[in-house]
Amino acid sequence: MLKLIKKIKKDISKHIDLNDLKNMRKVDIIKWHFGIGLYIRNKYLYKKPKNIKILSEYYHTTVVDTISDKILLDIVATLD
Repeated sequence: MLKLIKKIKKDISKHIDLNDLKNMRKVDIIKWHFGIGLYIRNKYLYKKPKNIKILSEYYHTTVVDTISDKILLDIVATLD
């Protein structure tokens, strides 16, 4: 996992209980698109174009909404 994604995980854990994500089905994570997903897009993507470049290469997409969804899915994958 990229250092940037680990940083985002640590940051959002201050705002939400990651166990809420852990217990969701993959399709239900979309419900977080306008909540924590928007937070990720605003803080880590739109304000930092360099992060968009790094994550676009990592996730093979330039769609910022998709990148934030994939970040959430990666974070969920690391929860045990």
